[in-house]
Amino acid sequence: MWKPFDLRFQKILSYIQVHQQIVREELQFAATAASQSTLGNDIAQLKQREYQALTEATDRMKETHDDMSISLITS
Repeated sequence: MWKPFDLRFQKILSYIQVHQQIVREELQFAATAASQSTLGNDIAQLKQREYQALTEATDRMKETHDDMSISLITS
């Protein structure tokens, strides 16, 4: 007499479920790693922009200070 499919291939189906779960977890890990990489790049870009903005602000302050010093000296 023939056994039902799930009983006949129970071990194989069990292995498939285990491997299916492993693949799901690996895909989730890969997606998380990709997100972290993107986030790291975004943070690096923000730091670079912040540094550039601070440098420009410092340069403007130095120019203003120099201009004020020259005005005081020539007055």
